[in-house]
Amino acid sequence: MPAAVRSMLERGLVSIADDGGTFPAARFTDADWRALRAMAADPRQLDPQDYAHVLADLDGVEHGR
Repeated sequence: MPAAVRSMLERGLVSIADDGGTFPAARFTDADWRALRAMAADPRQLDPQDYAHVLADLDGVEHGR
């Protein structure tokens, strides 16, 4: 497990899901989504030009896409 994922797991920000694929997947918890949304609200933390893909993903999750 990569160190970044292990660190997030220890802090309760992700869970590990084994959906029967080749590798288990890290899934963000509700706390992590809230933290990402808070960061996204401040363009100094997630520059819209550099992180447009992340912001689009957050918008999709928020709207059930």
